Amino acid sequence: PTPAPAPEPEEPVDEVSRQLQFEAGRTARFYEIEQSGCKLTITSGRVGRDPKVEVLTFPSPRRAAEQANKLCEAKLEKGYEEF
Repeated sequence: PTPAPAPEPEEPVDEVSRQLQFEAGRTARFYEIEQSGCKLTITSGRVGRDPKVEVLTFPSPRRAAEQANKLCEAKLEKGYEEF
């Protein structure tokens, strides 16, 4: 029997690293997202307080990058600004 062809490798994906901030009155919040391969690290919270850190794992770097951009776009719609 002939062996099955190897799956084609995925195109390389630029890794995502974005920092957002929201200020309203006396409230200042931040949202940072970093992608490394299939992993997203999200750090968020109020400026001056302990941050919340969340790590998400995806089946591929492309899916991780898509989710990172989707999450950031949602924050931008809520009034966050990228810096």
